[in-house]
Amino acid sequence: HTNSVYKIIELKNKYLASCSEDKSIIFYLKDKDKYLKDYHISTNGPCNCIIQIKENEICYAERFNNDGNNNKIHFFDINQRKIKSLISNISKSWLSPFIMISKELLCIFGDNKISIINVNEYKLIKIINVPNSSWIQGACILNENILLTGDNKLSIRMEN
Repeated sequence: HTNSVYKIIELKNKYLASCSEDKSIIFYLKDKDKYLKDYHISTNGPCNCIIQIKENEICYAERFNNDGNNNKIHFFDINQRKIKSLISNISKSWLSPFIMISKELLCIFGDNKISIINVNEYKLIKIINVPNSSWIQGACILNENILLTGDNKLSIRMEN
């Protein structure tokens, strides 16, 4: 990369993937005990979050300007090396983090909102407004049905 690296993930198919401010995602293939750069994709804007959503598919966020307008969520097929689908204008701020809350539901956090996406249909299905929160910066699933979020105002919240 030629600029800040925001996220690195280990994929289930012998790959690592990294996304960056430099508008790229790089895929590294495991070769014995090391990873070698295999290929990269260019994005239209800085990429700050990436997650594996299916065996051969990732989802990543792409930002188009500093105020976050026109953010896009892309669904990328690793084997075919092409974008399968996208969702536009999901948030007006940086989107982070991404977490899978089930095999088909993805949670994306940003600007006082939790966006829930069905990854099989590539469709936004619900937005949860989080009161008194400025920016959700961390999240996890507890006991398979409780969503915990942490924000920059030092709050941790529970959502069913």
